[in-house]
Amino acid sequence: MPGRSSPAGKKNYFGPRLKTLRKARKSRAVDVIARLGTLGWDVTAQTYSEIESGKRMLADTELMLILRVLGASLRDLE
Repeated sequence: MPGRSSPAGKKNYFGPRLKTLRKARKSRAVDVIARLGTLGWDVTAQTYSEIESGKRMLADTELMLILRVLGASLRDLE
């Protein structure tokens, strides 16, 4: 939905935090994307980039899959 974004224009809160977490774990986006594919989510590099930049809404199931790939939990996003 076009109108579902924060006042700052972000469509998800966790994307930038996921990017920070991924980089802290020295993981490349391409590797995260490949691993997500093995878990059944065929996400494109463009879509994943939009998630990390906050430009795309993020479903709770998608968030949990990304955290699983990163070996992280919701608490790691605080």
